[in-house]
Amino acid sequence: MIVEYKLNKSENGNMIVPPWVQDCGYFFDPIKKTYIGFVASENNREFYVPDTVTYLTVDEVKTRVRNIPMRKPMTNEFLSNAEKYIMVDELVANHDLA
Repeated sequence: MIVEYKLNKSENGNMIVPPWVQDCGYFFDPIKKTYIGFVASENNREFYVPDTVTYLTVDEVKTRVRNIPMRKPMTNEFLSNAEKYIMVDELVANHDLA
C-alpha cells in the first residue's frame, strides 16, 4: 500500500521514519513536508499503522510528482512529467500492492 507520511521526532530529538513504513523516502513534498512510502496491506502485517495515514493510489502519486519539481541525478535538468511517471511506475512495480 502506498502511503503519505511525515517524519517522527524520536526521544532524543532526531527525525526518524515511522517504524511502520517499510520502504520510504520517495517524492518529498517541500510544502507539506511529506514523503511517499510503502506499508504492507493489513492482511499481511502484524503491526499497527495509524488510522490517520493517507493512502494513495498510483494516479494520486503521479499527480503529486507532477506538481513537485524534480531534477535528474547528476545534472541540473528538470525531469519531464513523462519521466516522473516512469519513475512512479517502476517504483510501484517493485512492490506487491495486493
